[in-house]
Amino acid sequence: MTPAEYRELATRFPAIAAAAIDYGFAVEIHGPCPLMGDDHSCAGYEHRARVCRMFPVTVTGHDGSDAVMAPSPSCPNAGTVTPRDIKEARRLNKEYNAEMARSWNEYRATHPDAEQMAVNFLASREPARSSACAPDASKTLASVIDRYFSNLAKRKGK
Repeated sequence: MTPAEYRELATRFPAIAAAAIDYGFAVEIHGPCPLMGDDHSCAGYEHRARVCRMFPVTVTGHDGSDAVMAPSPSCPNAGTVTPRDIKEARRLNKEYNAEMARSWNEYRATHPDAEQMAVNFLASREPARSSACAPDASKTLASVIDRYFSNLAKRKGK
């Protein structure tokens, strides 16, 4: 989630901090979400992050110009996803990506450890990635974010 989304949730639900890893430009929740009740209801439903609002639609790939969205195979309600749900998830994903690009650019401009934090972030998402690949990983994240931000600016110019 974005740092802003995390701050909002942590203010309302301090228990979420125990599961959060704050990379400075992004925050991930590891393990079961502390806001999820035994009955699978969400204590923070009205304030949930975009990734939670998108679910059960997930990003399954990229077609070169846009994210490919589809129902999550891990959700028992995936069969109820409509084209409207996918359209809304795509909108939320673009909004999230734009905010993450701004967050990354701000973080990178003010933190000398930005590249290492990017490596840590990538490693958390792809644990199989070896530490030998770490320098390339940071450049990959930076280039992906830079490319997204550039493409976003081009789209706004059209």
